[in-house]
Amino acid sequence: MQVMPLFTEKAQSLAIMLHTINVVKGMVEYLNPGQIPVLVADTLLYALLKKSQFTMVDIHGKEKVFITMSGLHIELAALRMAGKWLQGSGWTSVPVHAGVNLKERHILYCKPVIQRDSDMLTK
Repeated sequence: MQVMPLFTEKAQSLAIMLHTINVVKGMVEYLNPGQIPVLVADTLLYALLKKSQFTMVDIHGKEKVFITMSGLHIELAALRMAGKWLQGSGWTSVPVHAGVNLKERHILYCKPVIQRDSDMLTK
């Protein structure tokens, strides 16, 4: 008797995403009637979930299911945005103009810190 695989479709298929939404909606409706289900997914699965949501708006519309990206991707997007804002703004030259010895204080460079820590371990 073979148990695996459970589904004949790939996890990244639209059919599985629709099945996922239906199962989650059923569970949430059973446990908390009237509550909107929330689905959290990584990038590829998030895109497929949103595609399936837009495909069946009458059943899985925005007011019926809330789909969001996982926290890691939101954090990465925020860090990229902050990096783009700061890039070329001159913030990295401020310590240099202030006369701060970065290698001595281990503020912006990780290599001296790693070297210092490895030296401490070998003593």
